[in-house]
Amino acid sequence: VCSRRQQVGPSCIIIITAMADQIPPQETLFGLDCRGTHWGDPSGNWRDWYAYLTCLLAELNDATFAHVDLSFTGFDEETNYTIAYFITVLWAECLAFYLSYKLFDLVWADFRAISPSHKKWYVVANVWKSLLLGLMTFSGPYWYYTKKQTLDGEYNMHKFQSQLNKFTIINYSMTDVVALIMVPKLPMSTIIHHWTSLLFTVLLCTQDIASSETLQMIVLYGTFSTIAFSTNLYLSLRVMYQEKPLMRLLAIVSFIVYALACAANWTWHTVWIVRGLYRGSVGLWGLLYYCALASVVQDDVKLLQWLLERSLNRPTEKPTKAE
Repeated sequence: VCSRRQQVGPSCIIIITAMADQIPPQETLFGLDCRGTHWGDPSGNWRDWYAYLTCLLAELNDATFAHVDLSFTGFDEETNYTIAYFITVLWAECLAFYLSYKLFDLVWADFRAISPSHKKWYVVANVWKSLLLGLMTFSGPYWYYTKKQTLDGEYNMHKFQSQLNKFTIINYSMTDVVALIMVPKLPMSTIIHHWTSLLFTVLLCTQDIASSETLQMIVLYGTFSTIAFSTNLYLSLRVMYQEKPLMRLLAIVSFIVYALACAANWTWHTVWIVRGLYRGSVGLWGLLYYCALASVVQDDVKLLQWLLERSLNRPTEKPTKAE
């Protein structure tokens, strides 16, 4: 069905997933022995689940893109799978944004009352981002591999771990990409922020992270930013519930978590750049990364100031990530 329709979409993924038990696993994938993966009954160990999902994803991609040429010249197998995943998630999230808008408008009276209507897309975008980042924050495998990379410095991961790392990066940034497509009247600072996020995603998904400290620092920035998912939840709900008592509590929690995440990011990056300049190990790419990061940091500072004012119950101008 998917091959005949020549398209990528969640309906195709659902069809193929339902047939997963009938799909013979590949013998190997990126060096991983898929023959040892029990398709119908993966073990309870979450590392085995990672292996299981990796092998399943390979079969999904093989089936979904069987007649769609995504074998771009110059890219290896891992990068081609990453491109296929990016396209699939982009299509799926665009559809999810649209369906969520329609569902919220149907069953959520406060959402339906939002005016002007373009703010509804802003609410949808932030609800989805808070949901996805929240799922990552409370994911054991996510923090396991984050610790191995950021604290242990183990970026020379197994191939399937590297692939899943890139999939996680896409999951993190895709809401920003979809917002560029579907959310109208975004402020220029937010547009620049989202394009910067997309640029970093492309770099991380097409390059070897283990070979570049600059790429590793990009991963680090996204890792700490993930835990601030409550900020996106607050940004969405405050459109409808500005005067509710619980909103101030959520603003306080969001400010504290966001401030801690930013402090960790800025401290780690400052140490890295100072040490690199002292040793002479920061090259052109590192300096360009810092220039690009400046727009992200500027957006973070303005949002922190805004959250602080809301926490102190002193409403001010809109945050840069607002409508």
